[in-house]
Amino acid sequence: MKKILVLLIVFVFAGCNTENCDQINNKKFNSYSEAKQYVETFDFQLSEEENLQLSSWMSKANYYSCDGLVGYFTYETKKGKNYIYRNVPLEVWQGFKNADSRGGFYNQNIKGRFILVLDK
Repeated sequence: MKKILVLLIVFVFAGCNTENCDQINNKKFNSYSEAKQYVETFDFQLSEEENLQLSSWMSKANYYSCDGLVGYFTYETKKGKNYIYRNVPLEVWQGFKNADSRGGFYNQNIKGRFILVLDK
């Protein structure tokens, strides 16, 4: 009986975490600055940054994930512009980090495939 109760409690909490991740991954924003502030200040389970000193146009990229499956991919250009993409799979982030050409990987695997839709 105790095992069933423990399993039930674990299942309920796991369901809540999954629901919360869905809400976080699909949160609506009114502006890019609101999205950027939210993503950079939320306490995600996974938060990684890549310094892109060798890139000709990207200065840094970050990945934030609530569940380790999908998350927010952000990058900053050398000119100071910021971009945010939502629901990017962890495998895409790992591919980006390991790519010989990060800009080439971005253009081929991220740009135009993932977007952040503003709630306007």
